[in-house]
Amino acid sequence: MVYTSLRPSKALIKLSNYGVKYVEVSYNNFEFFEKLGVSDDELFKEVLEVTPSLSSKVVAIHLPYGELLSKAANVSELPKVIKLLSKWLKFSAELGVKVATIHTPFNRAGLNEDSLTYLSRVKDINYRFFKELVKVANDYDVVLAVENRLEKGVYGYLPSDLINLINLINDDYLRLCLDTGHANVNGFQPHEF
Repeated sequence: MVYTSLRPSKALIKLSNYGVKYVEVSYNNFEFFEKLGVSDDELFKEVLEVTPSLSSKVVAIHLPYGELLSKAANVSELPKVIKLLSKWLKFSAELGVKVATIHTPFNRAGLNEDSLTYLSRVKDINYRFFKELVKVANDYDVVLAVENRLEKGVYGYLPSDLINLINLINDDYLRLCLDTGHANVNGFQPHEF
């Protein structure tokens, strides 16, 4: 979604007025207002109130990412992140949205980790993270579409990372979302996925 300096409900109205038919609600539109002290719950309520009157249809939601999602790479923070994302999945279900896009969580290697230990740790964290989150997705009947990352060299930027993760979790509520822009920046062509 665009218009990140507008409240999400106002951005949706603007897009609808311009004739946009299908919209992905993006975390970016919420993040700006969170930093101003506005709660997600308040913004969710506004979006839920305005969407029935729009000519646009919300077809997907991009779940939180960046620093917030990176916290999931710390095992002690994992339950807090799952709890927060559960609110987003509930919001998705209330909107009637069946697909929520999400990235893989990661953090940087610690000074005491070698590269192989780091990669193994991040892969294990992603398995635990998605194993828990997919249970919530099942409860709300929302498919998690795990998207290839933009950041080259991190877990989740390679097609094989995502395919292996999806096969390992083996749940219909976890699927692949190919971000062609991210793939192109990293030198991949869509057929390589």
